Amino acid sequence: MYTVMLVDDEPEIIQGLKLKVDWERIGLTVAAEASNGRQAIERLEQGSVDIVVTDMNMPLMNGVEFLEQCRSRFPEILIIVITGYEDFQYARAAIRSHARDYLLKPVARDELALSLEKVKKELDRKRSDRQQQGEQEWRLSRYYEEMKENFIVHLIKDRFTPDRQLAERSRLFHLDTWEDRRISFVTLGLGERGQSLLSLSLSREQDHSRPQRPADQLRLPFELLCREWGQRTEQAATVFRDAAYPELMHVMIDDQDESVRREASLQLGELIGLTEQLVGIRPLLGQGPSVQGMACWKDGYIGALLDWNLQEKQQLHGSLANQIPAGTAGTDYPQSMRDRTQEMNLCLAKGDSEAYDRLLQAELEQAFRISRPYFAKTIFRICIGLEHLAHEHRLASYEHDRLWIRPELVLGLRGTEEAFAFIREIASKLHRQLQTQSAETSDDGSRIRQAQHWIDENYMYDLSLTDIAERFNYHPSYFSELFKNRTGQTFIGYVTEARMKQAMHLLRHTELNLWDIAELTGFSNASYFSSKFKKLHGIAPSEYRQRQSEKNDSALPKK
Repeated sequence: MYTVMLVDDEPEIIQGLKLKVDWERIGLTVAAEASNGRQAIERLEQGSVDIVVTDMNMPLMNGVEFLEQCRSRFPEILIIVITGYEDFQYARAAIRSHARDYLLKPVARDELALSLEKVKKELDRKRSDRQQQGEQEWRLSRYYEEMKENFIVHLIKDRFTPDRQLAERSRLFHLDTWEDRRISFVTLGLGERGQSLLSLSLSREQDHSRPQRPADQLRLPFELLCREWGQRTEQAATVFRDAAYPELMHVMIDDQDESVRREASLQLGELIGLTEQLVGIRPLLGQGPSVQGMACWKDGYIGALLDWNLQEKQQLHGSLANQIPAGTAGTDYPQSMRDRTQEMNLCLAKGDSEAYDRLLQAELEQAFRISRPYFAKTIFRICIGLEHLAHEHRLASYEHDRLWIRPELVLGLRGTEEAFAFIREIASKLHRQLQTQSAETSDDGSRIRQAQHWIDENYMYDLSLTDIAERFNYHPSYFSELFKNRTGQTFIGYVTEARMKQAMHLLRHTELNLWDIAELTGFSNASYFSSKFKKLHGIAPSEYRQRQSEKNDSALPKK
């Protein structure tokens, strides 16, 4: 229902207008009356009026002055003018004030109803436009946030990104100013996960029988609380989620400025209190070491994950508090040290156990020589890397057999031999799972489908035939020929199609300009994107967007 105000200095005229129209049938209701322009302005100031039906010849403030004030102060209100004087002055004033119709007394029933229905349709169109705009803005904001989180996770997982693309995407997601700052990562979770982070001493059968904990059930409201908090603190903190740890939320905090850091800490405290109040469980907080530069973000992130796990284990096993060396979770990696986690995982994925063992042994011996806390953290880091590998390969048992470890087990390892045996047992289990998966998908068709799926998920990044061939253990030339034979498309053609599908989605559902769409979908620049689009679809992207908009308008229900 839209609301209407009737303005006339003659009460019988107002009463006659009420009786002439079936207001409810049209979708209107008479919510207010006024006997002159001044009284009408006072009523409009209170809000809740969509349509004004007004006389022009009134005391105190005549119709002309009333229309001028409406135009300047309440431009969103639609006006129908009714007057008994066939005076061009009134008609001109009505046109100048953007009145929607001009009717002469006495007004016929059909004429008034038709005028009101016309104005009602205009209000319907405006409301529909606002709703569509709101939906587009919401979709755009969610897409932007998802892409930003994807980019952050991409960085902290050590995935290769060319320097040019790294700089461009950092600017796009307003992370370029974070490059030179000192930042710290914070991990938040509801705790009480018990066996959800398993050690190898627990069997899959035990995990299957584990009753679902309240923290599992409350994961979504906890995530929503964290995201809402992140929107209020986006200048000092960035909230993101890593799909490998769906029960956890992560925050990047500006650690450069003391006042900003202090404010962020206070707001984190408020978030913890609010979560405890609304969700019923007090979240645990783990904080990693302060790091500087995107190349070191992985160190801060892993430190926060580790610290959170230590906090949870201390909560579940209070005796651990005295066993954990001070600074274990916050130990910075020596900058001269090379993190070989990704190289080790690649060896394991390819089935090269001997190379994995050599790298593992060297990594542990080097860490043990540095310090006991660093040695413990290196073990955690390697195991987290194995968990990432399991997640990337979507192992069937992944959700039931997490590859994390219990801090008390790590802290009880007395040297490199024990640590090697401990990690090797985890890696061997994962290696067997990878071999089983490889045997199930050993035919070329299955591998090509896996490659297609990987392209569909990573279209926004710089994809090369050589890198993807290596990922799926093929020689580039053979992979190129095999891909074309199996899919009927060249590798470049398939990548372009995946990117184009997403670009068309953005053209239909957002108001992003072509530069942003090209950037978000992996095209090198807007000019190349436009020429490629026109070549494939026969029209320019802007024309496609216009046609889709017209199609959507024509599909709207008739009023």
